[in-house]
Amino acid sequence: MKSTAIITCTHNRPTPFKNLERYVAAQTFQDFDWFVVCDAGADNYKFKLKQKVIRREASEDDPMPSLCHNMLAGLEAVKGYERVALLEDDDWYHENYLFETMRHLDQTELMGWSSDAYYYVLNRKAKRMHNNAHASLACTAFKASALPWVKKCCERGQVFIDMLLWLGYEQDAKKIRFPGKKLLVSNFTGLPEWGLQQPKLDKSGFIINEHPRHVGLKENWHGEETGLSEFGHRAEGGMDVLGDVLKKWLGEEEAAQYLKYTVTPKPGAPFIIMPMPVEAI
Repeated sequence: MKSTAIITCTHNRPTPFKNLERYVAAQTFQDFDWFVVCDAGADNYKFKLKQKVIRREASEDDPMPSLCHNMLAGLEAVKGYERVALLEDDDWYHENYLFETMRHLDQTELMGWSSDAYYYVLNRKAKRMHNNAHASLACTAFKASALPWVKKCCERGQVFIDMLLWLGYEQDAKKIRFPGKKLLVSNFTGLPEWGLQQPKLDKSGFIINEHPRHVGLKENWHGEETGLSEFGHRAEGGMDVLGDVLKKWLGEEEAAQYLKYTVTPKPGAPFIIMPMPVEAI
């Protein structure tokens, strides 16, 4: 059996996908095959990492969301792999993301990062989620033994596949849940996992050595198709006027890749969305 596969579903979003390629190339864990399922605009992408690209034709008449079809195509392609990680096409991943994910996945069948981080780029709002019972699809991984369950959830034709994976669904007046072993780990480092010990803070009030493994980057900051990941998301959370939170989460250089889409407002003034940069058109 082959070792590890990545599945990324994408729909005409080559600009953020270029960033994802950089994050994948920077991973400390590199023993994987990367399957990219694209059902729109595939010719606009410049695949640089020898991905195995699966091209699909999306149909507007299909009652099932294209994400479900893309996932099913990806699952078919990764049969025979021992472990599978799901990466979203417009999110940020820490360089140790895959290493840590695979380390935890060795202990279970369905693994995910809870307490996620969301950042609404155009509004500069940061939010720490309290999803302690499930992980988003963008930071979920599973073993081959869980593939039939993942496939079954995708076949139900619902956008929020992650909720089905982790929380189950109703069928014939019965609650159907994943029958195997699953594990959720906090997305943020630096927080004591046991006892009542308080985390240590630096002079700015940030937790020392804390960082997220994954950040969900929301809103249509790239100017391309929004995709299903934007459904149900409204800009909410704390105002990050100077971008300090995003810089803390991603590092200053990487945060600048996203903060350039807005300008820092004066006190009391609204944010101004910048024109799309030439490289993003």
